[in-house]
Amino acid sequence: MPTAPHGRGLCVLTLHRIVERCQADHDITWSSFRALLDGIAAGGTRVDARLGSEDCLRGRAVALTFDDGTADHLRAGEELAGRGIPGLFFVPAGRMGRPGHLGAPQLRALSALGHGVGSHGWSHLPLDEEMPPEVVTRELRDSKRLLEDAAGTGVVLFAPPGGIDCASTRRELPAHGYAASRSMRWGIYGSLRDRWSIPCVPVTEWTLARGWVAQVLRAHELPLAMKSTWALKRLMPDAVRTSVRRTLHRSFRAAG
Repeated sequence: MPTAPHGRGLCVLTLHRIVERCQADHDITWSSFRALLDGIAAGGTRVDARLGSEDCLRGRAVALTFDDGTADHLRAGEELAGRGIPGLFFVPAGRMGRPGHLGAPQLRALSALGHGVGSHGWSHLPLDEEMPPEVVTRELRDSKRLLEDAAGTGVVLFAPPGGIDCASTRRELPAHGYAASRSMRWGIYGSLRDRWSIPCVPVTEWTLARGWVAQVLRAHELPLAMKSTWALKRLMPDAVRTSVRRTLHRSFRAAG
């Protein structure tokens, strides 16, 4: 399996809602989003959203991925297209067309702009070991089919909601026609061995303000503080981790 040398590989940025005023932990503002795009352009790093391809690991590259299929992502796709940057939008198929979410016309518009569409499951459920086989089929196979019909393009990339999946689910992905899956594990994507659990770099107002995103883009490696934070997060139970994250983000917004 091809492996990128140290300091190379694909930096997969993960974004959620882009808004005028942040309300949720994962939100970023439009001004922060544009500044991020300016920074990527100034750095001259190649942008490559083909997560399942060997080519994306050649040299140094960055990918911009967007989770949850919220309505603001069409505007984000237009901003990207205006700069010649391809994006990858992971959409929960069962939420298509609901208020505040992308519908089939918007998915076709994103595809026409040159962006990729990936599956974020059907119901935005965590894909753990206790999920019945028929539910796994709906989350993987049925979501793929519906999104392909809606977007008018192939869907070969997956992102488990919340980054929560299990070994058995990952083994199902190739059988349903997927080429790779992006996780919420922090890191740089440097080897095709990791294509079923591709690491990423979360983009939030918190990670932007701490300079972590800029440092990763510059060095193509997680800074020590980010590595330490990720190690601590892994030791926390999910409920505690969520509570701590929300407290930190509330404190940060209040200070700002």
